[in-house]
Amino acid sequence: MTSLKQRGASLMEVMVALFVLAIGLLGFAGLQNSSLAFSQKAYANSQAAFMTQDILERMRANRNAVDDYNIGFDDDANAGTDCAAADCTATQMAAWDLSQWKDSLRGDNGQTAVLPDADGEIIYSNVAGVERAVITVRYRLRETAGEDDDNTKDNSGTLYSYAMRTQI
Repeated sequence: MTSLKQRGASLMEVMVALFVLAIGLLGFAGLQNSSLAFSQKAYANSQAAFMTQDILERMRANRNAVDDYNIGFDDDANAGTDCAAADCTATQMAAWDLSQWKDSLRGDNGQTAVLPDADGEIIYSNVAGVERAVITVRYRLRETAGEDDDNTKDNSGTLYSYAMRTQI
């Protein structure tokens, strides 16, 4: 009786190996997609934190008119005076700061929007000499196919907000 020795791999073994490889590649692609989504969220959150810190520092620099920094989400900030080109009073500087901040968030007046469909709100209070501010930035991110993040108000992305509560 002669024994036959097999040499190489059979077609079935090759197909199983390719199937296992394909499943591994699909898993890797899913992991890469999740990584990109989390990276986008982290970037947006850091930009929102940067914008809240920016207006907070402007408020601290303009202590004489810090109570003029109250503004709602859909409110427009009208600077009136260009404080980059002219001397301004504390109240004019507050209006200028708010206008610059809102323009950066929304992408108005030739500025590029920091975040898609973004807006900001500041609530300032002074209770018994303790000055506090709540600064909130909200924005939308596209998370599923078909959602739009082109900085329009009819956006269908998920709404996020970043709030900073601080004592001035």
